[in-house]
Amino acid sequence: MWGSSSSGENRKEEEEGEVEAVIIGGMVLDIQATSSIPPNPRTTSPGKVCYAVGGVARNIAECVSKLGTKPCMISTLGLDMAGNLLLEYWKSAGLSTEGIRMGQEIDTPVVCIVFDTYGEPAAAVASVESVERFLTPKWIAQFKSNIASTPIVMVDANLSPAALQASCELAAEFGTPVWFEPVSVAKSRRIVSVANALRLEGSSSSSSPYVVHFPAVSSASVVRVTGAGDCLVGGAVASICAGLDVMQSIAVGIAAAKAAVEAETNVPTEYSLEQIAEACNLFDEMPDRNVFTWNAIISAHIKSHNLAKAQGLFDAAPHRDSVTYNSMLSGYANSDGYEKPAIDFFMQMHSVGYDGLIDEFSLTRMCNLTAKLRNSRHAKQLHSFMVKTGNNLSGFAVSALVDMYSKCGCFSEAYEAFNGCYSGSVDVVSKNAVVAACCREGRLDMAMELFSTQPEFNDVVSWNTMITGYAQNGCGKDAIELAVCMANNGFRWNEHTFASVLSACSSLKSLKLGKELHARILKEITSLNPFISSGIVDVYCKCGNMKYAESANSLIGTENKFATTSMIVGYSSQHNMKEARRIFDSLTVKNPVVWSAMFSGYLHSHCIEDVFELFRLFNTEETTVPDGSILASFLGACAIQATMDLGKQVHSYLFRMNIHMDEKTISALIDMYSKCGNIMYGKRIFERLTFRDSVIYNIMIAGFAHHGYELEAFQLFDNMVRSGFTPDTVTFIAILSACRHCGLVETGESYFMSMIEEYKITPEMDHYACMIDLYGRANQLEKAMEFMRKIPRELDVVVVRTFLNACKLHRNLEIARESEEKLLRIGGDSVTRYVQLANIYASEGEWEEMGRIRKKMRSNEVSKVAGCSWVHVGSNVHSFTSGDTYHSEAEATYGILDLLIAEMNNKEEMQLCPRFPSNVDPRVKYAERGNRFQIPYSCYRFLMQVGLRLLLCPLGSNIVVRTACCSVGVVLPVYSTFKAIETNNQDDQQKWLLYWAAYGTFSVAEIFADRIIYWFPLYHHMKFAFLVWLQLPTTNGAKQLYMSHLRPFLLRHQANLDQLVGILYSETVKPLSLFKCLKLGASKHLVNNSSQPVPPPEGRTITGQREQVESSNSDDSNDDDDDDFVAFPDSF
Repeated sequence: MWGSSSSGENRKEEEEGEVEAVIIGGMVLDIQATSSIPPNPRTTSPGKVCYAVGGVARNIAECVSKLGTKPCMISTLGLDMAGNLLLEYWKSAGLSTEGIRMGQEIDTPVVCIVFDTYGEPAAAVASVESVERFLTPKWIAQFKSNIASTPIVMVDANLSPAALQASCELAAEFGTPVWFEPVSVAKSRRIVSVANALRLEGSSSSSSPYVVHFPAVSSASVVRVTGAGDCLVGGAVASICAGLDVMQSIAVGIAAAKAAVEAETNVPTEYSLEQIAEACNLFDEMPDRNVFTWNAIISAHIKSHNLAKAQGLFDAAPHRDSVTYNSMLSGYANSDGYEKPAIDFFMQMHSVGYDGLIDEFSLTRMCNLTAKLRNSRHAKQLHSFMVKTGNNLSGFAVSALVDMYSKCGCFSEAYEAFNGCYSGSVDVVSKNAVVAACCREGRLDMAMELFSTQPEFNDVVSWNTMITGYAQNGCGKDAIELAVCMANNGFRWNEHTFASVLSACSSLKSLKLGKELHARILKEITSLNPFISSGIVDVYCKCGNMKYAESANSLIGTENKFATTSMIVGYSSQHNMKEARRIFDSLTVKNPVVWSAMFSGYLHSHCIEDVFELFRLFNTEETTVPDGSILASFLGACAIQATMDLGKQVHSYLFRMNIHMDEKTISALIDMYSKCGNIMYGKRIFERLTFRDSVIYNIMIAGFAHHGYELEAFQLFDNMVRSGFTPDTVTFIAILSACRHCGLVETGESYFMSMIEEYKITPEMDHYACMIDLYGRANQLEKAMEFMRKIPRELDVVVVRTFLNACKLHRNLEIARESEEKLLRIGGDSVTRYVQLANIYASEGEWEEMGRIRKKMRSNEVSKVAGCSWVHVGSNVHSFTSGDTYHSEAEATYGILDLLIAEMNNKEEMQLCPRFPSNVDPRVKYAERGNRFQIPYSCYRFLMQVGLRLLLCPLGSNIVVRTACCSVGVVLPVYSTFKAIETNNQDDQQKWLLYWAAYGTFSVAEIFADRIIYWFPLYHHMKFAFLVWLQLPTTNGAKQLYMSHLRPFLLRHQANLDQLVGILYSETVKPLSLFKCLKLGASKHLVNNSSQPVPPPEGRTITGQREQVESSNSDDSNDDDDDDFVAFPDSF
């Protein structure tokens, strides 16, 4: 292995933290012939002939992937039978084909091997010239970024000397170690000249070679030896990528080779932990165990995710070096849920105090962990430590710092970290990191400026970063133009490029461009990864072509959560929730992304009951806590149905389960409370927020507008602008709604013109509808019609509906009749337009005109959707449709409704009060209503809702039993006591006195015990039975309870209780007496100090008042009348 430093000291990682081994060499189809008898020359022998996928580099790459490391395979294949076999096998393993060059002119390398009866190669012929011809330096140079970020590059001797030299020079440029595999004795000489050339350039260290003996592993059952050497290299390369040093990696490679000789194929089908554990056993057999031994054992347990065992071995190790500590740190940092132990371990490393223990690898690993935690405070502390120790100057350190600050939301610090090292250490990795940070922050101009400077640093990753940045920030057209420019500059599109361009096509909703891109993908990429497959499906879904999307999805073959999500969203956008649910139910495993897509689909299609049903299904099938997006959809359903009780339950659930509430969840909470009629709850949440964005401002402004708080809406709009947020189209819809609710025509016109002139926002139909409604509410219908004529686009049904509502409100038949034909033409098949016009004519008694509209409606076969209302009872929802008689409680419901209607018709005093506007004087309302007994409309509606709930609830439900307790325990006894007093019936009076004594005692006991026994099952049922027992004449429970328990207790403690009552009475009277004396003294003082008599008011006499005041001081019996005779001066 050649390189500028050992792998233990110079380990590298990709920007996103996933290590990738670069393997350059041949992919070969092996034709293996095994003779069943000793083969004879110049004749055939019986035996077995089979095909096997092979090639030194291909075998190593497969072994690396099975050991958990992602390989980047750079090779070549022909489009022939052998090439198709190799390609299909490679794709079935889920490996990337990005680096494989394919073409009709290429002959796939083939090797024919003859084995003897012992499994040893007897003869072999290799045809691998195409590797030398087509695996050129130019092709290898396209993967410069992969070589820059890999911990190790493996090359085999099938490459031409020029390709070998180019590969080694690229690796030397970035200080990446190179592993050379000689393939055969004849080709092994190729490495000599390359290595000598690199050493003359100073790219490789000139350390002296050394020899280490590794004991043999336990005896193996040899099946065939082909591929054993390749698996040894594969095991070593995978271990180097995992962070082990050379000695440890060779040990793992030996264990992998042992598993290979026991398998029928070149590479074992799978590696078990027991097979890899041979490395640990290998070191156990060494007579002298050193630091390498302990590092290897610890790393083996970390690789098998047994961190507890690894920590135990770490604590027991007598010798530790930086590799030991870094292995444990990397194990904790790479494992989900071990973030805090990773930080604690890093603090332990710092407390040890050995020089060189914390190196660049330790700090870059902590940078990645801090970026994962999004903790800006830790980020700044870590950066300070890196500066103090001088570990902030390398290219990888700079890129790690930039990435960390960017993901922690500290863009300015990320840019400063890049600028601080710009002079000497900026390379392609750090430049790509800061460009990605700019794109993540939305600073596309700054990102393009950095990208355009020093273009020699730009590689495929640089181009992909910019393209992805444009696509993710909504600049789809710019992303596609940049992708075309990338190809024109000689950079080949890879899978990341195609995924980003597909995302741009989805945002543009360009079906033509999507089809062209799909065709290019099929031509250039033989194996589609999940991101590209889902991207194709998403393009067709966003463009509304579900037929193409279904075809593309069916070709994927396996479940792709991203494609499935796109299909569900696509059908939801067309309100075809039946197909969306079919796809959802067909999934064997439902992840949070799919659940969230289904919830959003039902919500956007206004299938609210399905949202509630799906949430119950989620709680039944899933053991995990629902995330914020699912709960946000549930809150949205509560908002649409105005179900605040369920919304409050979700709010409390968020607190109880300590679920992180992001901007989306908080926005949904505020919106729910606002639409459920409790704007103060929403305002309270808004005021407590430490962060606010434009969406939250828009929701709060719309809530204020909806509830008639126009001044608060205007003030919040001004606060939003002062806080640096730019109002958008939704903001102006909300603020115009506030104006139209209050009839502020001039203010609305001012905001409308400000939106166009100051904020350069093109009005949408909703803005026009708000203005028309504003004019309509102000009875300026002519102005509304003139405004409609100036709308620079075809009117839609929203504008038409708003105008018709204004005509009906102000009973203007002329304008409605003039606009009838145009309104019906715009409305199309919408039944709402016909019904609105018919209602306008009916409200003015124009029955012939109403009949004409109804007849036209029937001739066009337009039907009206029946009105529907609902009520929540427990966990069930009861819906009532106009004219529907199929509800289980329909007969009882309509019976009660008939009784209420008859009662209202028969009694004149039972009148529904009209609802007055908020600006009407309360005295006018009172004068209008008079002194008659009336039922307010809101109270009537409340009573109807309560009665309907009681009717629909099960007989044994809590609400029914608690209502019965109140009726039997309080209402009935109060009326019976009243009757006993009025009739002067001594027996009834004594009976109800005993009842109230028993009931009062029970109520006192219930106050203290209620919090405990309230949760007992059937508590209210037992309470109801107890109250009935107290009252029944047959049981006479109140008398029994009084005579048996209450009376003896009171008689026994009567003296103490009388004394206590006396003390309480005297203490209560003292402050009252003091207050009265002070009041009388003040009154007397004011009267005596008057300099002259106060002239009495006209029509009032105060003769003799001074004498009466003075005499009142000596007559305590007149204290209650003193206040009536005190006269105060006007000055007081």
